[in-house]
Amino acid sequence: MNAPTTPINEQERLKALYEYNILDTLPEQEFDDITQLASQICNTPISLISLLDPDRQWFKSHYGLEVGETPREFAFCAHAINNPDDIFIVSDSTLDERFADNPLVTGDPNVVFYAGVPLINPNGYALGTLCIIDHKPKTLTEGQINALKILSKQVIKLLELRKINYKLNEKQIKLDRAIELFEQTGKVAKVGGWEVDLLNKNLMWTTVTKEIHEVEMDFVPDLQTTIGFYKPGKDRDLITKHIIEAIEIGKSFEGDLQIVSAKGIEKWVRVKGDCEFINNKCIRIYGIIQDINEEKLKDIQLSNSEEQFRQTFQQSTIGMALISPTGKWLKVNRSICSILGYDEQEFLNLSIKDITLSEDQEISKSVMKDFLEGRINSFESESRYLHKDGHIVWTNLSVSLLKDQQGKPIHFIVQIIDITERKEAVQILNDERKLLITLIDNIPINIYIKDLQSRKILVNQQEIDHMGAADELEILGKNDFELYPNESALISVKEDQEVFKTGIPIINRETYNFKNDGGSHWFITSKIPLRNYNDEITGLLGISYDITERNANEKKLKEMMDVTIQQNTRLQNFAHIVSHNLRSHSGNFAKLLEFIELEEDPAEKKLLLQMLHKASNNLGETVAHLNEIVAVNSNSKKEVSINLNKAIQEVQHNILGLLHESNVEVINEVDEKLNISAVPAYLESILLNFLTNGIKYKSTDKNAFVKFYASQKGKKVVLSIEDNGLGIDLKKNKDKLFGMYKTFHGNKDAHGVGLYITKNQIEAMGGRVDVESETGIGTTFKIYFNLN
Repeated sequence: MNAPTTPINEQERLKALYEYNILDTLPEQEFDDITQLASQICNTPISLISLLDPDRQWFKSHYGLEVGETPREFAFCAHAINNPDDIFIVSDSTLDERFADNPLVTGDPNVVFYAGVPLINPNGYALGTLCIIDHKPKTLTEGQINALKILSKQVIKLLELRKINYKLNEKQIKLDRAIELFEQTGKVAKVGGWEVDLLNKNLMWTTVTKEIHEVEMDFVPDLQTTIGFYKPGKDRDLITKHIIEAIEIGKSFEGDLQIVSAKGIEKWVRVKGDCEFINNKCIRIYGIIQDINEEKLKDIQLSNSEEQFRQTFQQSTIGMALISPTGKWLKVNRSICSILGYDEQEFLNLSIKDITLSEDQEISKSVMKDFLEGRINSFESESRYLHKDGHIVWTNLSVSLLKDQQGKPIHFIVQIIDITERKEAVQILNDERKLLITLIDNIPINIYIKDLQSRKILVNQQEIDHMGAADELEILGKNDFELYPNESALISVKEDQEVFKTGIPIINRETYNFKNDGGSHWFITSKIPLRNYNDEITGLLGISYDITERNANEKKLKEMMDVTIQQNTRLQNFAHIVSHNLRSHSGNFAKLLEFIELEEDPAEKKLLLQMLHKASNNLGETVAHLNEIVAVNSNSKKEVSINLNKAIQEVQHNILGLLHESNVEVINEVDEKLNISAVPAYLESILLNFLTNGIKYKSTDKNAFVKFYASQKGKKVVLSIEDNGLGIDLKKNKDKLFGMYKTFHGNKDAHGVGLYITKNQIEAMGGRVDVESETGIGTTFKIYFNLN
């Protein structure tokens, strides 16, 4: 047996074979059909499509043979590929010294006759053969040989087609993976895609786009509903303008706009769009939409916060400053300049040490050290500073330290409130309170104050002595029944509640009570309700005068009646005076306590009102500034007074070339003094659209004209635009006349967008549009504007 010779281009041949990715693949009917046909044509029991790799011949199709491969050293096909230009035929292998002892001849499959046509790829490499095998000697006719050659070419075509399909499948897999990656990354980045097909008049959204709009996955969008998602006003106007410019002039666009989702939620989105043109005509608009709501709101919030801090810093009635870690003043507001008397430049030339009292400087130094070494994050205290003119200013001081991301100190944030007057007022108040207590304690009558639970919260020394108590602590916080568990004490508590309920004072009522020692005393008692600044009852003032001796000695009382009457009169007057004064002081006490509890500045009412007034003025300034910013950024539509006749003339002037070319007469019968209220850009667009439509759809068999005339109806101006052009079949088209993509005369330049946009612009200015038309006669549009 002679071993087959290896082709001289074996490496290139194997590389070409591997490029087909065919080895060890499953059977395919197309190849099996060829081997079956080859056997039938040549009348042989076996036909094979054999491909040779370095060690074997592998059968892509094996008709009449069970095995799928054999060693290359025994392969007849390995001999055949060495003669790639012709068929390789062995008529009787048993007589051929090259194959007589070949195991494939002496054993299964008993190859006696063999004929193999090399499978030559387009680059000239023999990949294998299409071969036929018989168990007996055989010869082939010329027709059978030609048929085998033709079939071998079909095998190559199948391999080439399969190679192309394999590459296409690889590309499709990559494309599918790319699409899947786009969808996944789109979901992560909240980026969706969209496309408007202007030829087929349809619109496509990706899954993420539908998620952004919060619609169902089976939602079918169109351009009109897409525009409808954008927030009415400048956002919807802007996206409409972008789409029109993209269609008409191919202008790409990008911007941040607000939409209102299908669930009614407002969102910020970033929209980008680009155009595709064929023969200078826009056929497709495509782009992306990204949900940027969170980022946008954060940016707006940050911007507002920065502006608010700047306004707060500059306009605050509280003194505010930024101080370096070394104690130098970096920035001060007007209030701190006012509090301490220095102007801004003087502050910047000083340090905090320069205005701190010498006895407080060690404390200030220690606090700054605690900040810088991380022992404290904030600090509050009452602190003293030197005013520029030399007097001491008492302040409420609040300090915090701002650090960078590495924890390095940037500057101190300092706030101070001038409490000098409050400190002086507190001192005066304390002096007055001591004087009042001294006065009350030395009045020879019982005086007490009760809360709304009838508990005594203030008693004078006379009341303490009457109770036989060692001090006021034995009395405070208890009601009369707790002090005197008897019927008269119970009556007293009920009287208290009646005063609280009705607000009517008890004046000079004769009462009695029992002391703990068993003795009884008669009193003339007054109970006067106490009210706060809101006129709410907060307790009562009790005044009791012991008249026990008078009741015990009627005769002596009678002799002293005149004196007693005078005393009672004086007592009544005194009670009123004391009531008035104590009421004023108690109200003041209540308000001071309220300020302390709320941690507000407890300065005198006049100062508080001045501060409140100043805060109110500052708020007004802030609101005014914000209004100015809104006005600058809103880019809102503003209607102005426009002369309608002149506006028509201007539009007519803008298309004089078109009018001349089209030979259309423009008739302007609008009153020269008639003004309307309109957005200039909108009015120009409306007039231009109707005028150019009148030109575009003119009749060619008569002198064409477009006529403008107007009338006033109440507060509306009705502008009629009449032409004698082709007209519109309103019975058929009226309901869709102003719809998106609706065209009616087959004009190749018509997109069906102009009337839709025009109608939106008219309605945006509070107007409406009607139409009258007859085919072949002409059309009249009636537009209702607001009278100026």
